[in-house]
Amino acid sequence: MDEFYRQLSLGQPKGEALRQAQLALLQGSVRLENKQLVGSDKAIPLPPDLQELGDRIF
Repeated sequence: MDEFYRQLSLGQPKGEALRQAQLALLQGSVRLENKQLVGSDKAIPLPPDLQELGDRIF
């Protein structure tokens, strides 16, 4: 969702923002790493109950 809102803040229409967010997921730009959700421009700490998921690429 972070990528979706980032795209909206760049002036993209909703449909294009959603498409770009989906592409980021498909391309592995969004991943879990070091107990954080890492996107194209920042990392967000995961809540404790999700930290056990380990590193993953989506």
